[in-house]
Amino acid sequence: MKNDKTITLSRNKLIVVAILIIVGFIGGFFASRMLFYSRVSAGEVKRIIRKSDELTTIIIETRGNFPYNDKGLPILNKGSFSASYVAEVRVGINLSKVRVKRVDNVKKRIYVSIPKSKIQSVKIDPKTIKFSKKRFALFNFDQREDVIRFEKNLEKQLMKNPRKKDYKKADKQAKVLIRGIITSGAPRYEVVFI
Repeated sequence: MKNDKTITLSRNKLIVVAILIIVGFIGGFFASRMLFYSRVSAGEVKRIIRKSDELTTIIIETRGNFPYNDKGLPILNKGSFSASYVAEVRVGINLSKVRVKRVDNVKKRIYVSIPKSKIQSVKIDPKTIKFSKKRFALFNFDQREDVIRFEKNLEKQLMKNPRKKDYKKADKQAKVLIRGIITSGAPRYEVVFI
């Protein structure tokens, strides 16, 4: 009978050891998948970001009154007027200038630098242009050209005149959107802006 107990004890030990080995293999498999298969490279993050060229972060509707003075002689051929307008100013960043500085796969962090927001485009709604203070000219035959030059001059002026608070808002929004773009491709990583 003593022999029967030793045999059953050793069978139990063998079963426990076998279960521990199986659990170890399964645990090792999942641990290796988490450590090695969830690595992200800087190149992958760049590919995620560069799916488009520009990122518009805010759209500002601006209204105002803008003067126009053409070259020429007053009363004879000089076009001169003021006009009110409504324009749409798009502010955002160029995605090709977003830089992935490094990826820390241990701490699960992606370090990124983004450019400052800039005006991307200005679009004046021609239906909203209302003329006022029109000066009379006898031989001003290029009134249509005056309006086209007025719009070009206004666009240049609006491109030059940034409002600081709008840029701060656009920069904040750019960070939110870039973080969302990156974490959609690397969901377990934290995005750190430097």
